[in-house]
Order: sequence, then structure tokens, then C-alpha cells
Amino acid sequence: MVQIYRSLNELPEVRGQKIALYSGKFNPPHRGHVDIAKLFLSDVDEVWFRPHFWGNDAGIHINHRVKMLDLCLENDDSYRVVVDPRDFGGVLGFYEEVRKRIPRSQLYILSGSDNITLGYVENVLCAAPHLIALMNSAPYFDFSCQHAIVRRQHTTGLQSKGIRKKIRNGDDVSEMLHPDVYGYILANRLYAS
Repeated sequence: MVQIYRSLNELPEVRGQKIALYSGKFNPPHRGHVDIAKLFLSDVDEVWFRPHFWGNDAGIHINHRVKMLDLCLENDDSYRVVVDPRDFGGVLGFYEEVRKRIPRSQLYILSGSDNITLGYVENVLCAAPHLIALMNSAPYFDFSCQHAIVRRQHTTGLQSKGIRKKIRNGDDVSEMLHPDVYGYILANRLYAS
């Protein structure tokens, strides 16, 4: 089982590590999410996934999304899951809160192409170091305002919203998901209606 922290208060004492903070709905977590995390494991010691707690996106409770993350991360000790019900004001607020708790570590915000817009570049990117995975078809912004490591991601356009729609339509999504996540979705009849 991947280490899961139910609050930032549970975070361990961490010194000198490089940690990527990866926020998202992960509803469901798909191969693209894991590929993005793996893309940067040579740059960081750990990737901390933070599924958004607020809201009830597509009717799927946070506990299901945490379980699916646990399944697709396959007991890899390079990954952690942080589930804190507080709203820190978005990804930058979460970054700042974690930075207060583990000040001796180098933190990065990990982001995929779907989050990179001009507004994001102007308001968030310039405020914190980033690891950015761009799909080959994504536009390239000027990332020079802040320390950013940019890599091209080769997973082709996977999006959770599209996967949910395919499941509702009865389409096969087994190639898009970790087999255990797909099995969990089927067993629990998630996204079916």
C-alpha cells in the first residue's frame, strides 16, 4: 500500500528531499497521470499526489479516488498520497502550506498540459518551481519566469472526463487504466450512470 496521509499534520519530518506536488481530481487516475509522475522521478525523490477533496465530481467519493491511486501506484515508495480536506486556495496555496511544514525540502509543482494556460503561467508558474509535462501537441509557453523543468509527454491525450464518458457508454477503457483500477471501477460500478 502506498503511504497515505489524511492530513498535512501527518507529514513526516523530511529534510533535503526534492518533492513534486501533483494535484488533480484523479477521477479516475489513468496511465497518463502515472506516466507524468514517472517522467520526473529522475529529478525528484518523491511525487506526492493530492486528489482534490472538495466537490463530488461525477459522484465519486474521495475514498474511491484514493483507493484507485493506491492501486495504480503499485506500492512504489517513490509515491505518496496526501488527502487533506482543507481548501488551501488552489495548487499554489497547497504548495505554500507544505513548504511551511517541510522547509528544508525542495518542492516543485507538477503539472500536465491540461493545466497550462496563459493565466496559469502568469499567476501560478512564476510563483513556484515547476515540473511540466507537455503533450506533443501542446503549445509551448515561455517558462523562463521561474525554475521549470519541461519535458514532452508521449501519452496521447488521456483525460479522466473522456474515460468516464467511455465507461458510461460501455466502451473498453482497459488500455487507459491500470488493470487493478479498471477492475475496481467495474467491481464498484463507478461511472456507470
